[in-house]
Amino acid sequence: MKIICNVFAQNQCLNGIKKCVSPIKGDLGMSEAMTASRATQEYRTTSLAWAQAATRLAVIASFILAVLKLLAWLVTGSAAVLGSLADSGLDLFGSLVAAGAVRYAALPPDDNHRFGHHKAEALTALGQVALIAASAARVAWDSIQ
Repeated sequence: MKIICNVFAQNQCLNGIKKCVSPIKGDLGMSEAMTASRATQEYRTTSLAWAQAATRLAVIASFILAVLKLLAWLVTGSAAVLGSLADSGLDLFGSLVAAGAVRYAALPPDDNHRFGHHKAEALTALGQVALIAASAARVAWDSIQ
């Protein structure tokens, strides 16, 4: 039977404490706790595999769009296409950063990161949100002026 413990209980099990607490079932034996730990690890592995596939596709799509817009700009010389090319270039950059964060998040735990590197994705997303918010604020400011 697979039980997914909460993170606190899972960490207790991994640190060698013989008893884990599940918010649903109460005390768990060591074998159930290890099963829960394995289930949590399998979930993380599956999630990271999907995230890596999604970021790869995003990078490929962004690259193809940027190349097509570059070709269109070279043919037409249009300022509108150039602006769209700049937007696609920033999308490509954002996709590459996200792909790097997902790759870093997949690293196993080490001495400095006992519970893994999975928070890198959230921090990268926060950085992207800050960049988008700053861009929106700049556009709003320019439109008022």
